[in-house]
Amino acid sequence: MGFECALFNVDAEKIDVLDLPHEFFQSLLDHIQNARRRIVLSSLYLGTGKQGQQILDELGRKQRENPEIEIHLHFDYNRSMRLKETAASISKLLVGPQIQCFLYHSSYLNFHKKAFLPKRWDEVFGVFHIKSYIFDDTCIISGANLSEEYFTNRQDRYMIVQDKNLCDFLHQLLAAISTFSFKLDKNGETYLPESIAQPWNNPWKFREQSSCVLNKFVRENCKETEKVGGTATTNIKVMLQAPEQNISTCSREMDRVLNSIREKEHLYFASGYFNLSDSLSSALLRCRAERIDILACSKECNGFKTAKGAAKYVCDLYECILDQFTKLLSLQPNRDKYTVFEYFREKWTYHAKGLWIYSPVSGIDHNKLACRSTVIGSSNFGMRSQFRDLELQYVISTEDPKLQQKLHSERRNLFKYQRLFSRKSVSYPKFIPVLSKLLRTFF
Repeated sequence: MGFECALFNVDAEKIDVLDLPHEFFQSLLDHIQNARRRIVLSSLYLGTGKQGQQILDELGRKQRENPEIEIHLHFDYNRSMRLKETAASISKLLVGPQIQCFLYHSSYLNFHKKAFLPKRWDEVFGVFHIKSYIFDDTCIISGANLSEEYFTNRQDRYMIVQDKNLCDFLHQLLAAISTFSFKLDKNGETYLPESIAQPWNNPWKFREQSSCVLNKFVRENCKETEKVGGTATTNIKVMLQAPEQNISTCSREMDRVLNSIREKEHLYFASGYFNLSDSLSSALLRCRAERIDILACSKECNGFKTAKGAAKYVCDLYECILDQFTKLLSLQPNRDKYTVFEYFREKWTYHAKGLWIYSPVSGIDHNKLACRSTVIGSSNFGMRSQFRDLELQYVISTEDPKLQQKLHSERRNLFKYQRLFSRKSVSYPKFIPVLSKLLRTFF
């Protein structure tokens, strides 16, 4: 597919920005408690900790108080079914037709891989990675999952948007995906609609069927025309990346966003898992911005830092790729405009991703810049985001000074934990560069 995106005019005053994980968690609870018509939660998974159970408890309470409220949960099949405790807890909620749980299974994990690989490696081949949290006509846009660390000390991004048209669109998109997802029942069993091929037994047929559904949805709902609502000063563009269904709107639109940046503008780019696709790397090198600051994740703040077995080398892989990219930047004739930083904060991990574009403000002070655009969503801008996972991204553009200040404050709060990346301080085993080339699309 081409550049099909859904574009919504949104009232800038109806967009708010959160900074911290505990604010995100509290906002989820508040919105669940206040919802009247629908709650739609989509995430990679729901955690097994105290906060995850608290979310389930609130959903159960809401369902008992208001049996007519529609509650839909969308997660990744392999991650959720691996966490047996979570699947069992969710199953207890499924007591009526109004509350349903859908689990997407990637067709890149076929029967042979599924049979012989350890369960914890199933997610390597592709996952449902969309993070959207809808409550009536309000949605929380984020890259954060629904587990304990994302509510305490794993830094991400979170925006609250009040807009019926946007929420309706996201609800409809997830409903379309649910038609080729497994459904979890109250006994903890999962089943597909009879007309849909098993993704691991017949992956080609599954991709054909799911592609028909999603591409039909894109044709009917994702035209680059502004939806009714809001003012002309602020709009949100929604981009879908679905490699299995041959939809690559996110990666193509990111190229277009970076190519549209002008010489006097500044770009801030962040990724918790820095492993850029070739096209995105080339777009960053071509970018005409006067200044480009890149924030990656330090080894100390990487979510894989305590991993065991083969996964313990993931931090080394990311450090190696960042080292190689920094070396590439040093060879560019315009290398002085690039600065590479690492996020470092004691006892925290880092998961935030996105970009912020600053443009000159018209008026007397031509040196003053304002954040007029940001990209936020589930994608880490990595190879697997482009070629394996089901992702959803948002481009938010605004001329509203108050919203621009909110975006600036958000960016500043993230980048205040930066430290300069030094190639002299990197340390990884000698086999890591070879391994990174072999496995780039898997992480």
